[in-house]
This record gives sequence, C-alpha cells and structure tokens, in this order.
Amino acid sequence: MSYTAAIGTPRLAVISTYDANHACIADGPAVYSAPTSGAWPTQYLALYVPMRIGSQRIVRKLGISNGATASGNLDLGLYDAKGTLLVSTGSTAQSGEAIEQIIDVTDTLISPGIYYIAAAMDGTTGTFMRRSITAPYCLSIGVLTELLGSVTLPATATWTANQTLALYPMLFMAFTTAVA
Repeated sequence: MSYTAAIGTPRLAVISTYDANHACIADGPAVYSAPTSGAWPTQYLALYVPMRIGSQRIVRKLGISNGATASGNLDLGLYDAKGTLLVSTGSTAQSGEAIEQIIDVTDTLISPGIYYIAAAMDGTTGTFMRRSITAPYCLSIGVLTELLGSVTLPATATWTANQTLALYPMLFMAFTTAVA
C-alpha cells in the first residue's frame, strides 16, 4: 500500500488491517488465503475490524483496497472500543478498480487502545480486496458485523457476533503522529 502526500502537506503513515503490528490477525497461520478481489457479502452489511493502536495519532484519511469492480457507494468509519463513531467518510462513491481508495476525514486525535475500522457498502456488485478465512475465525479475532438500513454507518454500533463470516477485508487509516 502506498500514499504520496502533496507538496507542503504532512507525510502520512498507514496502518492496515493486514499489518501484523496493529491488526488483530497475524501473518503466519495458514487459516486464510492470499488477498483476492471479491464482492461485498450483503447489501448494507457493516464490517468492524479491530485494530491495536500503540501511541497517539491524528487520523487524517480512511481507505479501502478496491477490487476488480467499482460500483455503488461505501462508508468508512473509525469506532472506539465502546462502539462510538469517531469519524467517517459518509456515503462516498466507490471509485477506482484494483487500487486503494483513500478518502479524507476530519482530523481526529486518537489515544492508544483498541479501535474498529468499519466499512459498509450499498450493494454486492462492488468488489474489494479480502482474504477468505475459515469461519468462525473472523469472530475469534474480533471482527464484528451489523446489518444496516442504509450505507451510512451509525453513530453507535450495534455489533453482532457473526459465526459464518468467512472473509477479512483490507481496510486502512492514514495518520500523522500526534505532537505532545
């Protein structure tokens, strides 16, 4: 994953759900496949993927790794450990095929702890990069779901423990380190 800042803007670092230093899934166990392009599993399904953050950061962008087909709208968000939405992109057209879609968000200061990167899509024809994982492994590493009435992520998540979810999405946040 790459990101190039415009001249005069702060250089951003990226944390991905695939980053073994922060993600709740580690690279190593052979319980999942290599990333592939796949359809969103259910219309208006929100996926909440836990991330460990070890230091204060200012979240500036959220992103998803788009697959082979871009279609419809998505919403990306960041939640605290209690399920409170901290920042989101709002409903945004899925744009770009087989690339990372990076979306600006309101700069948001976060402290060390567990957070959830969330994504929802309004259809099942738009694809994204994901790993196929044997169910219920996603649940065992903390991935939660919620069936929404629209693509918009809620202010407070109502998480569901989904024992049949068998995919792990590639989501990420771009940030700068907070100055003390």
